[in-house]
Amino acid sequence: MKNIGTVFLFTNFIILTSINCYASTANCDENNNCDAGYYCTQTGGGISGITQNICQKCPDPFSSSNSSSNSTKESCYYDCPKNLIINGNLVGTISYDSKITTQDAANSECKKNAILTCDSGYHAEKDATGEQFCENNIQSCTCSDQQNATECQKEYDNGWGQCTPTKCKPGYVLINNSCINSSQACKGLSGCNGDISGNASTTPTGKTEYSGCTCTEPIKDFSNGEATRTYNHDPSKDGGWSDNYKIEINTCDAGYCRNKDKTACTAAPHGEYSHQYEKDCNSCPYGSTTKETMATDIKECVYIRGPNGTKFCDNSGCFYLPAPPETSYNQENKKFIRYIN
Repeated sequence: MKNIGTVFLFTNFIILTSINCYASTANCDENNNCDAGYYCTQTGGGISGITQNICQKCPDPFSSSNSSSNSTKESCYYDCPKNLIINGNLVGTISYDSKITTQDAANSECKKNAILTCDSGYHAEKDATGEQFCENNIQSCTCSDQQNATECQKEYDNGWGQCTPTKCKPGYVLINNSCINSSQACKGLSGCNGDISGNASTTPTGKTEYSGCTCTEPIKDFSNGEATRTYNHDPSKDGGWSDNYKIEINTCDAGYCRNKDKTACTAAPHGEYSHQYEKDCNSCPYGSTTKETMATDIKECVYIRGPNGTKFCDNSGCFYLPAPPETSYNQENKKFIRYIN
């Protein structure tokens, strides 16, 4: 800090008064932005009314900022250390929070909110405080004769020991001496020309069971729409998948809809219609019907005139629309009155 004089100029004399000046950081640019690691803040004012926008360093532990938009302290953030968690990597940042004043507090927020990717053989879990950690997929294992079993197990618990798994944590199955995510175990199956989903499981005898895995394939020759077949895994069958399957209709062509068994797209019956890509038919409203099957729009819904046509009823009774005169031109079309939506 340096003490210098400020000059006040009056008509016939000069007065020198002493003030304290501090070395300031650079001024903000015309958009009130600063270099990375700084934010823009306003100083001055007071009696003189003169203000100035200067760049201020982000408060610890928030040592970074967005250089393209850091006009406030809220633009400061903390980069989560990637190796903060054992056997895993974190990706993320913590935005400025006045309650976070130490690096330990910032690291705790990172453990709670950053994206965690665990090493092979580990999976993400959360403790009672909400902090993430990487848990070993193995529930129990055996050690080689050359090692002390207690020390081997201790090393395994610390995440770096060598042992042969005998049991996996829930949600994981034992395959080739490794504990694999049960859904990933399904995806490793072959013989499916579509998408594999579901979960493998472990039997009481320790055998890996794949019956919960399913294969969903598109039906290439499906008529009047698009559909898939879903099979369950069956190792006794050629290709590893059951002969039995379930059909799921995704869409039907215009004028078609799912039948009662939901196994085929069939022509829309009288009184119903369907648009393109719909699975189910729509009923014509208010007792109207259609002239033909395979209707594709509500505009095809009509009322039929005459004693064998559409019957209308109210509190006074029922009636039919009068039939057209027999001499009417194009009498067949005169039998119908289009429903207007």
